[in-house]
Amino acid sequence: EDGAIETVLTITRDITEHKRAEEALRASETYFRDLVENISEVIYAQDKNGIITYVSPVVERLGGYSPQEVIGRPFTDFIHPDDLPSLMESFRRTVAGNPEPFEYRVATKTGDFRWVRTSSRLVYDGDRIAGLRAVLMDITDRRRVEEALRESETKFRTLAETVAAAAFIFQATRMCYVNSAAEAQTEYSREELLRMDFWEVIHPDFRPLVKERGLARQRGEPVPARYEVKLLTKSGEERWVDF
Repeated sequence: EDGAIETVLTITRDITEHKRAEEALRASETYFRDLVENISEVIYAQDKNGIITYVSPVVERLGGYSPQEVIGRPFTDFIHPDDLPSLMESFRRTVAGNPEPFEYRVATKTGDFRWVRTSSRLVYDGDRIAGLRAVLMDITDRRRVEEALRESETKFRTLAETVAAAAFIFQATRMCYVNSAAEAQTEYSREELLRMDFWEVIHPDFRPLVKERGLARQRGEPVPARYEVKLLTKSGEERWVDF
């Protein structure tokens, strides 16, 4: 009305620190998401019932699934059936406070399986287990190399243990492998030979030569690949060999 006095009461509160905290939180979340979504390892979370609640986009490179196809499903849907018992035992050790990395196979969208190595930790809500967070590393190539190496070693041992020629492998000064023919030729047992320097089975007249050439060969120096020397058997018999 005319002549009325209107009073406006304004109250201000300094929220600068609050805004700074919000900005810092957003920056932290952006940094975290950028980190999680760009590293080569898969990061995922599951609830106490084993349902996957989060998985990083890298999962698509690992198994062909998009995150949306994985989230909401039990993690057991993606585990090779043969690995489930060992995986559950690993989970029990984690719950007991003894977590350790574990290797198992996960299914891809095409039906194949890839080897992964996982490290996980439990998430708690008070004193109760609320779920689990884990990191998966694709180790398929490493496992294939290991399997190829095992196959190669098996073939080598099969060959080495059936040929009539003595075979010795030595590293530095000690023998680290001998075959059955080496036992027969030297009359020493495998256990005895593996405790000996490689030149000890050689006749004393030839030991300096064999020792010098054996050590030089390991240094990559050019030495004759083939020569004749004498062995001295456990019983003292001298035997010529084409070395």
